[in-house]
Amino acid sequence: MLLLAVAGLAFIGSGPIKVVGPDLVENAQEPQAVVGAQGTVYVVFGSKESLYLSKSLDRGRTFEKPAKIATPANLKIGMRRGPRIELTDGFVVVTASSDNNLYAWRSSDDGKSWMGPNKVNDKDGSAPEGLQGVGANETEIACAWLDHRDGGTEICASISQDGGENWSANTMVYNSPSGTVCECCHPSVAIGSDGAIHVMFRNSLAGNRDMYVADSSDDGQTWSSPTQLGGGHWKLDACPMDGGALSPDEDAHLVSLWRRQDAIYKDVPGETEDRIGVGQQPWIYGRLGGYGVYLKRRPGPLMGFHGKEAPTKIADDANDPMVAGPFAGNGPVVAVWTTSKGEIMEKVLADD
Repeated sequence: MLLLAVAGLAFIGSGPIKVVGPDLVENAQEPQAVVGAQGTVYVVFGSKESLYLSKSLDRGRTFEKPAKIATPANLKIGMRRGPRIELTDGFVVVTASSDNNLYAWRSSDDGKSWMGPNKVNDKDGSAPEGLQGVGANETEIACAWLDHRDGGTEICASISQDGGENWSANTMVYNSPSGTVCECCHPSVAIGSDGAIHVMFRNSLAGNRDMYVADSSDDGQTWSSPTQLGGGHWKLDACPMDGGALSPDEDAHLVSLWRRQDAIYKDVPGETEDRIGVGQQPWIYGRLGGYGVYLKRRPGPLMGFHGKEAPTKIADDANDPMVAGPFAGNGPVVAVWTTSKGEIMEKVLADD
């Protein structure tokens, strides 16, 4: 089991380590991490028009030299436009935007070699924003994205049950009666222990840019009417480019972390929304009591918290943070982010 919090301090005391710097890869951006059942930490990121993977075999203490996955044409990157990574069915799966489409690459040998790309969206050119989210369990991976096939911006999704090689016919998760959801906030995807698929997105209704969740209990074939998260509204005639994150806990409940105006809120089903602090670009890992990260400003100080504890500063110079941990087995909880020096950093927040 992981050792979680001690009173007043949720995180391991050792400082952040560098995953990659400009001496190895210039302009590294948009890191995303996933943690395997045996404690391996995988970090994917983009640079110019290439995708890279760096891996830690010692539970996030050191990282191997980054290896190139692919060089997609016209790779979308920046402002949460970047690759995503998940583990499913013996595969490491990476999704990314290329030429206004979403593609998946998969590895069956722990990232040593890659197969693909395999197209996720089934209407060519329908995903020009490159804003997406993925979620996975042991048998399937789900991807949701901002789609333009019908003119406005809507949420579409597709499911793969063979490790990212084949993707199901796309289904519409939600089409707003206003004609568009929020145009530049990435969606998030989570699959609960009960197999239900959940997609969180920022809506645009009556001038409000609020967070909503839609659910599917039939592997993405049909979707529920979305429900709003939180009890307030954010009246805004613009896109904040801040999509938040969604994660299941051990009991198949959802934990979400998102921004409204200048504040970060945590929302758990059946509970009142919890104001965490002033900031933006939040991300959450819902298991083991819940670990969250966010920026006080973008770029700027990186804050982290565990459960109901007060946030703690993790780093002074950060952008595009996220947090990941194991969904089965025994692995560390880690945060990754970029710095103004073109580095990707990582910190182990909890481990045994």
